[in-house]
Amino acid sequence: MLLAVLLGPNANADNFNYGNDSLTCTNQPCPQTNKNFYRYHDANLPAMWEDAVNDTHWNTYTVVPGWNSYNTVVHNDADVHYLIDTTLDYDTAGTYVCSTQSSGGQTCDHGHIRFNGIAPYNSWGAVRKEALACHESAHSVGLKHPTSNVAGAEATYGCVATPHLFSGPPEPDLKSHNRSHMQVSNPY
Repeated sequence: MLLAVLLGPNANADNFNYGNDSLTCTNQPCPQTNKNFYRYHDANLPAMWEDAVNDTHWNTYTVVPGWNSYNTVVHNDADVHYLIDTTLDYDTAGTYVCSTQSSGGQTCDHGHIRFNGIAPYNSWGAVRKEALACHESAHSVGLKHPTSNVAGAEATYGCVATPHLFSGPPEPDLKSHNRSHMQVSNPY
């Protein structure tokens, strides 16, 4: 299950994938190869999901100094391809998978973010959809679920924490902890 609760002793634990740790890229969020994030929206992506993806990139990712986000109409030019998938398990709201690893296998040249296209996900409101788009996009840039992924974790980890995705007020923002990792850590 993608949205499992992860417990750990350190609420301030590092949740950034630096791309050079001992795990292989296939066992962790495999980050994109650059800070110029090109995204491709599949033809089957409904307007409400497309708006959620655009909003999360414009409002959350491009505000991080040094990071840029662009739409592309050429699939092969995209870092991430966003699409609807009605075959995901019922308890999976969305998923990120790296489909083409770069040489060395520690970064991703092209990944897919799939949003579940069945109820209740297809009827979620705009802010909850944006929170999920923020969450899955965070995995594509190397952010992991926090080690202390319990209610309230979103105050520090924003959309990367999972408790808010299904109930309570959704969090469509990365928050300063994750922005700091994206800005200072510079894994690329």
